[in-house]
Amino acid sequence: MKLLVDFYGRGMYPPHALHSEGHQDSMGICLYLALSEYINKGLVGATVLDDVVMSVDANHRKSLCRVLNKEFKDHQFIITTHDRSWAQQFKK
Repeated sequence: MKLLVDFYGRGMYPPHALHSEGHQDSMGICLYLALSEYINKGLVGATVLDDVVMSVDANHRKSLCRVLNKEFKDHQFIITTHDRSWAQQFKK
């Protein structure tokens, strides 16, 4: 299977071709969450994520927090980090 993503409307490319490490990490988290939901069919209610977004900038981390809060209301996430600002974003 070949994974291609749109790059700002300029065409489809492999994620590593033009996207930053942060964008690649964001795509990886989204892919993981989608596959997890598909495979688990809602039967697993907890996920552990170990420092998965260190290369993601603060604005994208805020977006991820909003997605987790909105789309996974009945799901428990245990997220480890050594980044204080990232931990504060989760508290909000």
